[in-house]
Amino acid sequence: MTDLDSVALDQPVTLAVGWRRRDALEGGRLELRGKVATTFTQNANSHLESLRSRTSRPYSPEVDLDAKDEYLLADLAEIDLGDPILDLLNRVELRDPLSVRQLPRQSLLFYAYVFPGAAIFLRKFNPYQSAKSGKTFTRLTNSLSEIEEPVFAFDDRVDVAILDNGVFISNKNAFEQLFKDNEYLVRNIPNWASAITTYLSMAPGSVGILIQKCTSNTRLRRRLESIHRRGHLASVTIGAVRTEAIKHGIDPNQIIRNGQLHFDQVSSDDLLKLLNEDLLIGGLSGTKFAVDKKIPR
Repeated sequence: MTDLDSVALDQPVTLAVGWRRRDALEGGRLELRGKVATTFTQNANSHLESLRSRTSRPYSPEVDLDAKDEYLLADLAEIDLGDPILDLLNRVELRDPLSVRQLPRQSLLFYAYVFPGAAIFLRKFNPYQSAKSGKTFTRLTNSLSEIEEPVFAFDDRVDVAILDNGVFISNKNAFEQLFKDNEYLVRNIPNWASAITTYLSMAPGSVGILIQKCTSNTRLRRRLESIHRRGHLASVTIGAVRTEAIKHGIDPNQIIRNGQLHFDQVSSDDLLKLLNEDLLIGGLSGTKFAVDKKIPR
């Protein structure tokens, strides 16, 4: 992973913006001058300094993030090759700047400080204020006069920094909305579901039901993705699954049939919790719990 102390932002900064039009991502760069470019470079350096003062934690779809004291670290492989945002930002500094007429009427999806060959700092935020939304923008000199040009309002925050082969996440929701949208799920849920059969046999039709359930249920999708990422099923047997089910009060005959995992409309939730080790029993009270988020110790 990237050494934060080795990151040097000595290239001129490029400001990139992106938006969605129907199912496509569009965008480009905005021309910068003087003090504005300096401010963006200062924001990026301040964010690096902030990362150095926080604690790193591996990214997981289940983890909670305390953004004041922590950031999540993921490998660049977390982002699909050919991701439209990365495609847009690749060599964006060489593009002709966007004109006023090329800007969309709708909100922008994100903006990014791009330092070619060094770093990308992404903010999932709409800085574009359009008078077409019914607002009137003015400036005060001796009297109020209308501003007819597009107005942008930026803050100094960064949600995701992409440095070398590391992805530094300060806003988990923003990262997932930018890089793990519905298109990402449609591509990957079938692979994640089918991958379970590499280690544990599944009853006919179970993979299809699992795909259907996870596509429509965010919590199930997170559990399935976590199972895939952890890879712990490589050392798990059907017998171990049966034993664990009995321990947690789950009828093993509902989730295992003929030595195969059986996913159906009723059993999928409990079975994914079991496979992802989301069930526990209180050591003092004996109370049974199900957890939605957890952190490896």
